[in-house]
Amino acid sequence: MTTPLDIDLGKAEAHLLAGDPNTAAQDARAALDKASALRGDLPWSFRTGLASLMLGRALDKLGDHAQARQAFDTAVKHLSNTVTADHPDLLHARELLHQ
Repeated sequence: MTTPLDIDLGKAEAHLLAGDPNTAAQDARAALDKASALRGDLPWSFRTGLASLMLGRALDKLGDHAQARQAFDTAVKHLSNTVTADHPDLLHARELLHQ
């Protein structure tokens, strides 16, 4: 089932691929807002990790490397607590965090 959060992430990915990181960042922030609302009182969320990873990628393309690094760090924290150690999104977030 596709959720509004998934739609925001898909749009962000499409905008990144189209060379529009500003709009990608807006979509990623919308996804992050939705993920945070869905998380409620839980400390970790796979969806928050995915949205943070996407936001970091968009911010990195915008040249905001400090904020991108912070988003990648958030992604790693959430993903490492919700997926297996070899999950592709976690591996990607770790790779981007250490660049």
